[in-house]
Amino acid sequence: MPTTTRAQPDRPEPGDPAGSPVPGNPAESASAARSTAASESRDAGLSGWIMRWLAPLLALVSWGLGWALSPMVTDRQLVLWALAPMAGLLLLRAVLERSLAVAGAGSIVVTLTYGAHLSLVAVATALNPLTCIYAFVGYPDSRRFLRGGAAIAAFTLTAVLCAAGQSGGIPVIVTAPVLFAALVAVNLGVAGAMNHQQAQRDREVAERERATQELQASLRTNAALQRQLVVQARASGAAQERTRIAREIHDTVAQGLIGVIRQLDAVPLDAAEPGRERIARAQQTARECLAETRRAVRALAPHQLEGTGVLAAIAEHVAAWAHTHRVVVTFDGDDAPETVAHGATLFRLVQESLSNVARHARARTVQIAVRAAGSRLVLTVQDDGRGFDPQHCRPGHGLQIMAERVQEAGGTFGIETAPGAGTRIEASLPQ
Repeated sequence: MPTTTRAQPDRPEPGDPAGSPVPGNPAESASAARSTAASESRDAGLSGWIMRWLAPLLALVSWGLGWALSPMVTDRQLVLWALAPMAGLLLLRAVLERSLAVAGAGSIVVTLTYGAHLSLVAVATALNPLTCIYAFVGYPDSRRFLRGGAAIAAFTLTAVLCAAGQSGGIPVIVTAPVLFAALVAVNLGVAGAMNHQQAQRDREVAERERATQELQASLRTNAALQRQLVVQARASGAAQERTRIAREIHDTVAQGLIGVIRQLDAVPLDAAEPGRERIARAQQTARECLAETRRAVRALAPHQLEGTGVLAAIAEHVAAWAHTHRVVVTFDGDDAPETVAHGATLFRLVQESLSNVARHARARTVQIAVRAAGSRLVLTVQDDGRGFDPQHCRPGHGLQIMAERVQEAGGTFGIETAPGAGTRIEASLPQ
């Protein structure tokens, strides 16, 4: 079975630009945004928890006060009868909380259940006027459970039920309708003002949540851009350093060797003199060193990319290599993007891959493809040579250099090979 080995980009070190704070890094803003969102989530959770436990508590208080004050407020027998609707509305309240969590506010299930709950509140208030204490939770409940016209209707009915209890029940409503109407108006005014403030607060919370989400999205975008800039800076720095080294070698070592060769050529010795053979060997050695130096300079700064596109340079190099080594090579760059971000790296990968094929693979055909894959550029080089076992065959220096080049560009490098199954090299580079 072919095996795969992959090299991943280096992790940022403590002193690395990608791993250290830089000017404009919005880490503190991200922390503040997360703290704001967490605080608002805690507030919403606390509000829901209070309402879940406050309502049953007010139900017990309203019935207890009705029982204690029954001789003055209403008949004790009616207070006893009020236990039935009180138990029913508490049961419906539990159903409401579950339906709210499952179906959401304003759903048909929640709306119908709340209507039944409100009907039981009306029955309990008729039997025990002090049920108006419990009915007060209808103001926040109308916002929690309902939406639109249903919420407005429930809000108004809550004011009517509270006024009915505050006025002393049905007998007083019949005998003093003006008092009842005044209490309804007061309840609507006070509760309406409270509702308006709560609605304004909800809008502010929603606006903060929206701003927090936008900020977090911006932070993610900035972080991605920062990583991309770091990768590009590394690649640019590596390319500049290679160019500098190539220039230094050309200006010092290469020029020095040229000077040595010219000095040796200028020595006027007779062909029969004994020292002539040594001078000839020195000349040959100097010329070989000069050739190696020039090859090193070309490896550091690819001249094939000057004045032409990287894909055209690769195609030209592939054709020349195939002609020299008598190997069938196909190159497919039809799916490649028009602009290649890491042209020098891509060219060197193709060069080194073909060099490995010539030295080790004994292949008859080689397939090379460059294609775009989302935001990545993928290079594949596959041959039908003899392959090798990565577990028992130490990778050559060329493979290590290829992996390091890809790492410097912020990409991934992989090898798939097995004895007798050829070799497939894949490099993925960011665009």
